[in-house]
Amino acid sequence: MNNKVHLTKEGLYQIINIKTSMNLGLSDMLKSEFNEYIPVERPVINTENIPDPYWIAGFVSGEGNFSVNITKSTNKIGKRVQLRFRVTQHERDLKLLEVLIKYLGTGSIYKYPNQPARNFFFYCLISLIYLQITKKMDFMFKKRLLSNASMQHIGFTKLFKRSLGHTDLFYNKNFTGFNAFFGTRHFSTSKPVIVYSNTDTERLKILKENRGKSGVYCWKNNLNGNTYIGSSIELSKRFIQYFNTKYLLLNNSMAICRALIKYGNSNFSLEIL
Repeated sequence: MNNKVHLTKEGLYQIINIKTSMNLGLSDMLKSEFNEYIPVERPVINTENIPDPYWIAGFVSGEGNFSVNITKSTNKIGKRVQLRFRVTQHERDLKLLEVLIKYLGTGSIYKYPNQPARNFFFYCLISLIYLQITKKMDFMFKKRLLSNASMQHIGFTKLFKRSLGHTDLFYNKNFTGFNAFFGTRHFSTSKPVIVYSNTDTERLKILKENRGKSGVYCWKNNLNGNTYIGSSIELSKRFIQYFNTKYLLLNNSMAICRALIKYGNSNFSLEIL
């Protein structure tokens, strides 16, 4: 593009050929408009082993996340808490997830439900099994990578260790004790640069002020205190997705999408960190 080659027919087709081999490939519209496309050969990378903890730290920063999930249960409390570490990959990289299990010595691989066409799988480590790899995970993040995953890991570790000595948090009838403990004491690891108190009424302002910007953001449920942290190289485009009902329904496997569908944007505030 620096050489203006993309302004020629040949250059444009070079871009289309590359796009054809990327992830989901071309849309039906592009296929009809550029019917002479030839997919470029995509190299096959076989990862047989993980070289060191720093490699996986960088990989998790881009592809993984740490989260807390609260679901209904038949136990006497009526709720179940899961502290989860997950890494998501396409089916073609399923081998990499198997290598991850081998390296960490624990965890399982699941296929995303209700999304047969997307063929995404995720490695998941749940709840108290986390004890088995606490030291290894701490070492992985020893360099404190400046990323969303690293910030989540800090809060996740604190929450896990503190919850071992605060069992009363799990016996509150409405679970408000745990939600407050989770939402305010641990994942609020940095002061926000700007706060939008109502993402519904301030929608246009949010999109305008974050156009062309990158960074870390935090959606907060003003009703129960739950927080959802993410990052993007194009904040405005990411927020457009969260304001789009169709996108939320198609991606309801994501906790933030389910929450926005259930509670609506009017019950969320947004912090730019």
